[in-house]
Amino acid sequence: MNTAFNVTITQNDKELAAAVAGRLDANTSKEFDNALKEKLTDVSKLIIDFSELDYISSAGLRVLVGLYQNLNARTPKGELILRHLDESVKKILDMTGLLDMLTIEE
Repeated sequence: MNTAFNVTITQNDKELAAAVAGRLDANTSKEFDNALKEKLTDVSKLIIDFSELDYISSAGLRVLVGLYQNLNARTPKGELILRHLDESVKKILDMTGLLDMLTIEE
């Protein structure tokens, strides 16, 4: 289990990619949100890789909803894609109804 939180961000034109490692919880969600929000202005696609995510709390889910809303408030609408979710994270997204709202890729 990864104890430290880390987010690595790369941008290629209108596409922003973020790889998250560790726990996305009340202690780290603000850092995650700030790291992405400041780069979203010119982005039409945000891809978040959760292959190294150990845990997501309700605070992390709120950040995902906020990012989704931010991208969808634009004309044309942006796209939020989550990749490489483990089963426990998928289960949480399913229980909260977010699994149907977000684009999930393996």
